[in-house]
Amino acid sequence: MSRKRLNAAQVRDLLLESSSDDNIASNDDSTSGPVSETSADSDSSVAADAVSDSGHDNRGARGVRGASGVRRCRGRGRGRGRGSRTAAVQRSRSPHRPSSNEISQVRNVVQWRSARGTVAEAPPFDRNPSVIIDTTDFDEVDYFYHFVDDTLVDVFVRETNRFVEYQFRTRGKSFGSHSIIHLLRSKPVTSEEMKKFLALILLTGIVRKPEMNMYWSTNPLICTPLFSQIMTRNRFFSILKFWHFVDPETGNRPQSDKMYKIRPVIDHMQNKFQSAIVPEQNIALDEELLLFKGRLGFRQYMPLKRSRFGVKLFCVCESSTAYVLKFHIYAGKHAAMDVIYNSLPPETENFNKTDKLVIYMLSELLGHGHTVYMDNFYNNVQLAEYLHSRLTGVCGTMRKNRVPAAVRDCKLQKGESSGFRHEEVMIVKYADKKDVYVISTVHDDTTTHIASRGCRPEQDRPNAIIDYNKNMGGVDKMNQLLQPYDPCRKTIKWYRKVVIHLLHICMMNAWVLYNKRGGTKKFLQFQQLVIAQMIFTEGDSDDVPVVESLARLTQKHFPDKIPSTQNKARAQKRCRVCWARGRVRREVRYQCPDCPSKPGLCFPECFKIYHTQVNYQES
Repeated sequence: MSRKRLNAAQVRDLLLESSSDDNIASNDDSTSGPVSETSADSDSSVAADAVSDSGHDNRGARGVRGASGVRRCRGRGRGRGRGSRTAAVQRSRSPHRPSSNEISQVRNVVQWRSARGTVAEAPPFDRNPSVIIDTTDFDEVDYFYHFVDDTLVDVFVRETNRFVEYQFRTRGKSFGSHSIIHLLRSKPVTSEEMKKFLALILLTGIVRKPEMNMYWSTNPLICTPLFSQIMTRNRFFSILKFWHFVDPETGNRPQSDKMYKIRPVIDHMQNKFQSAIVPEQNIALDEELLLFKGRLGFRQYMPLKRSRFGVKLFCVCESSTAYVLKFHIYAGKHAAMDVIYNSLPPETENFNKTDKLVIYMLSELLGHGHTVYMDNFYNNVQLAEYLHSRLTGVCGTMRKNRVPAAVRDCKLQKGESSGFRHEEVMIVKYADKKDVYVISTVHDDTTTHIASRGCRPEQDRPNAIIDYNKNMGGVDKMNQLLQPYDPCRKTIKWYRKVVIHLLHICMMNAWVLYNKRGGTKKFLQFQQLVIAQMIFTEGDSDDVPVVESLARLTQKHFPDKIPSTQNKARAQKRCRVCWARGRVRREVRYQCPDCPSKPGLCFPECFKIYHTQVNYQES
């Protein structure tokens, strides 16, 4: 279908019509300063490109009349470079027929006016940020168990045992008589054992070793007695090999859902993340990359990320705390998006895929006055207008090819900025080392003076850029917290690595809830307490371990009187708990004969504390 071309007169009429409809003359008179002059220059330049001189718009069917009125033939030669030289020059001077894109650029110049003196109408925030779950008498591990509760642990246990039977039934002949599958068939996994398994996986992120086998090594240089005391090596690796999350036979396996192997885990965590808190006003939307270099159809390459290759996750986080509210695992551009599209309102039907993804990620936050900060991968004018209509503010950088011509063509010196507004959307151009474009529906064009730092001179920076730099780093902060204690290991099975990463995110979210309730421990200390409380449960009956820190917590010990010696008929020892807590030297007659060091302890108070608390030194 051919596109209809407009002549010069029609374009001129469009310009006059737009100027009369938008009251350009009155707006230009009321706006002063270099920004309005730039807009006028841009208007005239685009109009000049679209409309040619009236003396050169009479073109015949087979030739063009020059200034002398003589009709000059174009020539009928074939091939490149043939024909009359005069005709070639005349063709280069022929009038330019404007396209629809050029006309839309002219309209953009007319519509985008200076933002000087305008005030942003930010939607009001009508929520009270708080923790909405009951955390009364919560220990550190209870915050983690809110996300990884008994329901999810039961899924791990049920599907792991079911997958063992499925593998033995379908591939029983391929397993040898000494295969680890027989360990799980003879003794199925239990819920308490699964919790200890998860705790050991998380602990591998804190205690880093090159290979997993080294955690059970007896070499004194690298020995870690805790792992062998809690679970044998063969038992751990057998659970890890058959760790599964869906029914391999009757599970939901739609061709369009590439996440079906971990779909129950994803749905469970999404609900838990959103039901725990009422988020703060400022929200960050960004992507993260989980390292994975194996064969995977939706593996992504992002050269600016630390991992470069891996599974991409879109995350919505609180800007200040990095609490993950929602996430979406990218499964490729050809993956069906029915889950997203079916949940969107009908007015978003003509939006592109990126815009629909943003609306889906923010669906639970729309209408409450939140402000979402995004980078230039997501932002455009259409999305900002829609989110503003849903009472949600937008702020973020913008790609140059999405910026209207009126803003893009504005000439600025280094350190200067200029704002343009169209209804509720404002775009700021800031000249730094290169031009920076920021779109916002919650800011005006005001600036803040930034003092010099190092070799950077003093400058006036737009407030939109200052707030963007302050609130955009929610996802990056999450990565900074998780990366030093990452428990993920190199593996062929991508879905197990994703689940371990999601468990680590649950640990971080639990720490954020703990801090919101007045906790003061750092993330590393919090992880250690949670893992210790997951491992040292009541009712353990393992063999006597060598390490006393495990023996006093995992076995049943009973007090006894200190036996007399040759020099003392009533022998005494210093209470270990009293000395550790207050440096008080208290001599006692009782000890624990079952602990390797046979410590002296006050009975019954200090004896109970020493055998039930991990950190008995803290009062």
